[in-house]
Amino acid sequence: ARTPPPPGRPVRRRSGMAVAVASLAAVIGGVLAWGLTLDAPVEAPPQAVALNNTADAPPRIAVALTTAALPEETPIQLLEEPAAPPPPVVETAAAPVSKPSRNPCLDLPTAHQRLVCGYPSLAIEDRRLKAALERAKAGSRDPYAIESSQAAWMSASANIQDRLELADRYARRIADLEAQAR
Repeated sequence: ARTPPPPGRPVRRRSGMAVAVASLAAVIGGVLAWGLTLDAPVEAPPQAVALNNTADAPPRIAVALTTAALPEETPIQLLEEPAAPPPPVVETAAAPVSKPSRNPCLDLPTAHQRLVCGYPSLAIEDRRLKAALERAKAGSRDPYAIESSQAAWMSASANIQDRLELADRYARRIADLEAQAR
């Protein structure tokens, strides 16, 4: 018992053929989406084939599952005997195995080293600083003074945790060393 449509609205009827075609298209699309084909060959069910054992071995039964029967002239492969279990390992007092951390940079001792390890831009600046330090020591009359000023710079920079501040310190130190190299 259908209720009549409200007045003023046209009645829409569904065509039985259109519904059937749409349903068939949906089924075919679903089958193709799953990677199935409409004309898939039916495979033979797996069959059990008994394998023969050698005469000196104790009788054992082995079954191989195949999708088709083996031809008469196919040689049957024998199963190998299991290997003897390895001798028990006697462990001496072993050092405890430490679990590696997620990021090796976190294991470094100073904040400066962790920042240089974690940011490639700071690693580049660190290499530039080392090159400038070598040039300054090569062109200086007192390379020990340059080494001591570098040690002071390193100790002052050891606990800096801000990447931008450390990058600024690198830029200033590289400029100082370049000036000393001239």
